[in-house]
Amino acid sequence: MTSIADRVAGPPLAGAADEVARERCRCRQPRRWPPGFPAGGERELRLDLFRGLALWLIFIDHLPPNLLTWFTIRNYGFSDATEIFIFISGYTAAFVYGRAMLQSGFVVATARILRRVWQIYVAHVFLFTIFLAEISYVATSFENPLYSEEMGIMDFLKQPDVTIIQALLWSVSSVTSDLLRSTALICG
Repeated sequence: MTSIADRVAGPPLAGAADEVARERCRCRQPRRWPPGFPAGGERELRLDLFRGLALWLIFIDHLPPNLLTWFTIRNYGFSDATEIFIFISGYTAAFVYGRAMLQSGFVVATARILRRVWQIYVAHVFLFTIFLAEISYVATSFENPLYSEEMGIMDFLKQPDVTIIQALLWSVSSVTSDLLRSTALICG
């Protein structure tokens, strides 16, 4: 008598040949890394969900104090949603590039990581240029010293060459710290 499982698995082999064939089949089956996550090319929706929730919490944290802001993470711990977002982004990067390293090797994975770093750096320089242009325009148009103090633009207006070099080197100063956070949020 045969069952459905026998039809799927095929006819049984005899003796020692059975064990050798089963061992070969186990070796040929692709391993999923890490267990429980989708195969390559598929997005992990759980990570996207929690990154999206962290982005919403970051947005709510930037609102003026109201009833909604009392329910965010920053009121109940030593950190806020930014740390959650950065942690999940780092985990996602390790997940993606770890799989690439297992499949393609260390050199290919390193090249992919460096290409992504270059893309983020170019986005940083582009956003920094737009940021400085907008803030400089507002500060000079309205001639309000509060704008200059709030955005930290006085350092740039006093020494633009030093500030631009610091921004290109990702040296975190008062002018570039907000921009670096914005770049991290946009580029993910």
